[in-house]
Amino acid sequence: RLKEPDCDPAYVFSSWVHGDPVTPMLLAYNGDPVRVRLIQGAHEESHSFNLHRQRWRRERPDLDSELDQQQHIAIAESFTLEFNMEGEGDFDMLYHFGAIDDIWNGNWGIFRSFEKEVPHLIPLPDRKKPAKREKPLPKPTGKKPPMVKQLDYCYPPNAKVRKYDVVALSTRIDYNKHGDHDPYGIVFALKDDAEAILSKRLNPEPLILRANVGEIVEATLTNKITGPFHHDGYHGYPDVPVSAFFPTSKRISMHAQLVEYDVRHSDGATVGFNLDQTIGPGESITYRWYIDQEFGAANLWDMADVRNHRHHGAFGMLIAEPRGSKYLHPKTRKEVETGSQVIVSTPILPEFREFSIIMHDGVRLLDKNGELIIDPEPLILNGVVGEEEDEADFEDQGSRGFNDRNERFSNRVKKLEEVFQVFSSKIYGDPSTPLFLAYPGDPITIRFVSPADRARAHAFVIHGHKFLRSQNDMNSSIVSVKGQNIVGSNDDFKLLYGAGGKLNNPGDYMYRSGNIRWDIELGLWGILRVLSSKRSELASLQPYKQNKEDKNIPLQPKRRRYKMTRMKTKHVKVCKIKNTNEGVNS
Repeated sequence: RLKEPDCDPAYVFSSWVHGDPVTPMLLAYNGDPVRVRLIQGAHEESHSFNLHRQRWRRERPDLDSELDQQQHIAIAESFTLEFNMEGEGDFDMLYHFGAIDDIWNGNWGIFRSFEKEVPHLIPLPDRKKPAKREKPLPKPTGKKPPMVKQLDYCYPPNAKVRKYDVVALSTRIDYNKHGDHDPYGIVFALKDDAEAILSKRLNPEPLILRANVGEIVEATLTNKITGPFHHDGYHGYPDVPVSAFFPTSKRISMHAQLVEYDVRHSDGATVGFNLDQTIGPGESITYRWYIDQEFGAANLWDMADVRNHRHHGAFGMLIAEPRGSKYLHPKTRKEVETGSQVIVSTPILPEFREFSIIMHDGVRLLDKNGELIIDPEPLILNGVVGEEEDEADFEDQGSRGFNDRNERFSNRVKKLEEVFQVFSSKIYGDPSTPLFLAYPGDPITIRFVSPADRARAHAFVIHGHKFLRSQNDMNSSIVSVKGQNIVGSNDDFKLLYGAGGKLNNPGDYMYRSGNIRWDIELGLWGILRVLSSKRSELASLQPYKQNKEDKNIPLQPKRRRYKMTRMKTKHVKVCKIKNTNEGVNS
């Protein structure tokens, strides 16, 4: 679906340019109750179903279960997602299997909703009949769609607007101190950090944005992508099942999961007969997202070129925090706008440490000598690199990372008999992956997303700690591993008992992928360090302090205090009680 002369991937989903896809067109009227039945009958791989804008409950009968926009599904599984069609006007939404192996092969389609009546869709009998249509439906033109207009929006009453200035940059990303790097990285960053990144003073990490319940996020994205790109039309490694000419787009966008927004203006994808929501070099666009509830971690990613941008780093995370929260630097306690570890301070709840982890794969890296790293890498066999019996499947090709970092076994040990020491910081130093710090007993919430890129699902494991399988269900099973993490996955792990587990023991605890070969060996592991004593590099959590607005609400009930004096008499012992309280009735 590339259209000459530009052959721009930003428009592969556009019905203006290509007409509607041959995959099923799902149709509804605005406000309709909808059920989508997912069934997978064959053959081998698992898949990740994603739908833009609409949301459903992870456990359909349970209205208190987590919100979701993605569902992992494998052979012989079925799933029903249920929602009411939210939106205004006529609009199109993208549904797709999120892994690049699947969406590249055509596993995507359009869900179209109408505001006014159309002849090919019968209204539901118990719904109000749509208004009569006066204007004709749009038709393909073979040309690029017009750019979306930046309109004034009606915000919910008393909603605070939180503004972020974001830039998309072309920059080198160093994945570890051993020289593994992506020279063709594409990252989202705050505008204030752009100069430090481009001057190499700051090694970029994925952008992590936060907003509180009840707030509007205005994310203004500016395209500063300059290239160069790693190919001139044929991508090569990591490859896809059917390779074809597909040049890199110079346009960029930003799509957010789980938030409420107008899909016609703030989806970040140019889909169907929606107008263009991507931007070219030097252009800017403002996306507006409403945080209606505390859904926790959500994926951010580019939709202008999912083949060439995403695995080079064009992704991030958006976190919906409790109402009224402040985000504090873990060392200075000063307010910050971004960062993978912060202190979250709320008006009515205890502070907690928040650690953000982005698990991704399909990365294209070069080593310190500029040689392409072909992963999965063969095992180390007595100092000699062994050969794989078979070439890796497409879904396994590419390197891995946590937050654009990894710590490969091959960079730490050279002989098989040294492997037992590979995780030792005393011998090899701390890994390049995020080092999370806490004090014993500190409340911890791990925000977790998986925005890219392949069809191979992963597990996430943390040693010595536990969390509820379903965070909103106190009767949920207690686990320390979360599986089925694939493109579009998102979760929040609130560690029971706090840092150090039930006994609050200090020490180093590993977090990692559950897949030992091809994941942990390729660097998907890191450390949660629970410090035994106060350190200058980590501020303590502050005890809850009463809000100035709540002066009339006591933090604790007043206690009566009595002084007791025992006196001896000839026959009995007498206790004389003296009231020592001031202003408290005896």
